[in-house]
Amino acid sequence: MKLPTLFVAFFIVLAFAGCSHRPKGMPETLTCKIVVVNDGKPQVDYFVRLHLADGNGALTIMASTNSSGVAEIQTCMADYTTKGAPAGAYKVTIDKPVELPPDGVDTSQLSHSDLAAYHGKRKAEAEKLRIVPLHLTQFDTTPFEFNLEKGGESQWTFDLKEHLQ
Repeated sequence: MKLPTLFVAFFIVLAFAGCSHRPKGMPETLTCKIVVVNDGKPQVDYFVRLHLADGNGALTIMASTNSSGVAEIQTCMADYTTKGAPAGAYKVTIDKPVELPPDGVDTSQLSHSDLAAYHGKRKAEAEKLRIVPLHLTQFDTTPFEFNLEKGGESQWTFDLKEHLQ
């Protein structure tokens, strides 16, 4: 299964998971949209993840950008998903999955150690094709941040231009 296909499947699962009961401790959420552009041009299929500054690890807060470069954020806790994000201070990591062309290797025929080596090799190949610099994909080094407050802004735009050169 290709990496972008995995992301689509993941979001479909999240959508269905949203039908379950709201878990205890799940905070209320506010509308939140992140727009990813490069020199003002919308960036499609970028993976956006929000990280609460307080480090609440029980929540997964993310989305992928659409054809307009907009990621409509969703928050997941356990098997429950809802639109938006809790109020708070955030750091934003952005990445774009790299899709490698098929290489004809039948991985079902590989031993466990050969399979691990194969995946390591493919990961290294994908890193050579990386579009987004690593510092934008990591909590400690991303320059992107914002505060989400009730009654405040609900959309932020992050331009990758200066970071992709």
